[in-house]
Amino acid sequence: MHPLPRRLPDGTVTFRVKAEVGQRYVLEGTQEFPGDWNGLQEITPTERVFTMTDKTSATLPLRFFRLRLLSTP
Repeated sequence: MHPLPRRLPDGTVTFRVKAEVGQRYVLEGTQEFPGDWNGLQEITPTERVFTMTDKTSATLPLRFFRLRLLSTP
């Protein structure tokens, strides 16, 4: 498991996340920290540990990520 984000040769960023199965989350990103967070992708995990991929990071030299809980079942 890679605990830190990895940039793939095509510029895509991928990383492993641990979250509660069945709850709704949003992956958010910002280029500045602290900064304004932008929603990148919503997900409801079916597994406790899963891989997130951000293809929009390909043209960015740096991006911070966070996974924010949207709701509970």
